[in-house]
Amino acid sequence: MPNESGYRRGLAVARQEFVRRLRRRDARAWEELFLAWSGKLYAFALHTTGEPTVAQDIVSETFARAYRDIDRFGRSGSAVESWLYTIARHRLADFHRQRSRARLVHLDAASNVAATTDSSAEVTGRDLSAQLRGAIAQLPRDQRAVVLLRFFGMLSGEETAAVLGKSHGAVRQLQLRALRNLRAVLAGM
Repeated sequence: MPNESGYRRGLAVARQEFVRRLRRRDARAWEELFLAWSGKLYAFALHTTGEPTVAQDIVSETFARAYRDIDRFGRSGSAVESWLYTIARHRLADFHRQRSRARLVHLDAASNVAATTDSSAEVTGRDLSAQLRGAIAQLPRDQRAVVLLRFFGMLSGEETAAVLGKSHGAVRQLQLRALRNLRAVLAGM
C-alpha cells in the first residue's frame, strides 16, 4: 500500500523532528513529552512500588535523566516512549535495591494507621490492591515487567518488547504465562 508507507514515512519524519527539538532543549517539546507520558509512567511506578511519593520521584528522576541524556538517545533505534520506560525501569531497580538494603518505617504512615477511620469499601479496595501487588511481586522478573508495562504502563505489545529488548512474540508468551500465574496465586490467597 503506497498510502501506508507514505504515512509511516511522515510519522518517522515527525518523530525525528520531535527528537531534534528535544535535543535543542526546546521547552515546548519537553512539556509535550511530559504531558504525554508522565501519567503513564506514574501509573507504572505506582503499581510497581505501591507508594505515591516514590512513584512521583521515579517519574521526576526519569525525566531528569532523559533531559540530561537526550544527546545519547536514538543510538538503539527505539522510540522515545520506550526509552522513557527503560529509564524508569532502571530507576525502579535502583529503588528496589536500596529498599532491600534498608528497611525503613515511614513515621507519618505509621501514625496515620492508628488515626484513620476508613469505610469498609476503602479498606476492601486497598486490600485488593495490596493482594494484587503481592501477587504480581511473586511473578518471575520478566513476567512481572510485562504485566506492569502492559497493564499499568499502558504500553502496547510492541512498545513493551522494545523496552524489554525482546521480540513481540516473547512478550505475548510472557504475558500469557504471567496471567496464568496471577490467576493461580490470586486463587490461593
